[in-house]
Amino acid sequence: MGLVHIDAEEIEVQHLAPHVERWILPEGESIGLLINYSCHCWTTNLDMAHPGGLLRIMDGTRPRVLDMARLEASHNLPDLMRALDQHRLYVTASERNYAVYNMSFIAEDGLCYTAFFKVRRKKGRYNGARHHLELFVESAYHTVQPQKGTKTKLAAVLSEGLKGRMVKYRR
Repeated sequence: MGLVHIDAEEIEVQHLAPHVERWILPEGESIGLLINYSCHCWTTNLDMAHPGGLLRIMDGTRPRVLDMARLEASHNLPDLMRALDQHRLYVTASERNYAVYNMSFIAEDGLCYTAFFKVRRKKGRYNGARHHLELFVESAYHTVQPQKGTKTKLAAVLSEGLKGRMVKYRR
């Protein structure tokens, strides 16, 4: 029997449903942020050398499999995203995205639960709530604390996002 395939977009992980959060920028402007989550928050790469009888979850053309540790940890993810203004954010060295980690959610091996995300302009409404930007959580898992990277604050990330830019990585 071959692997069963299912498109990741057909799976609803209820605790990771999209939601709109609001923040006030230092200038007083209220910003709505639509937060969406990738299947990478609860899946991992499929090891084709040992596929077993696992359900293959397709992320576009990339096969992934359910990762119970990521799924369990992802229950903390919406609260981490709602509290972005209370955490230090980092511009990743690749300058592709941002990272945030929660020091109160450290695994037994000392690794921090870290979310990697992008912010882009996207005006609209979701469940009746207006938003100006979309934050897409690309992945979230336990990893070492960032040793290098540009620290920044949510207000800077949102302000740059409204201009269609990212906060720049400084070495």
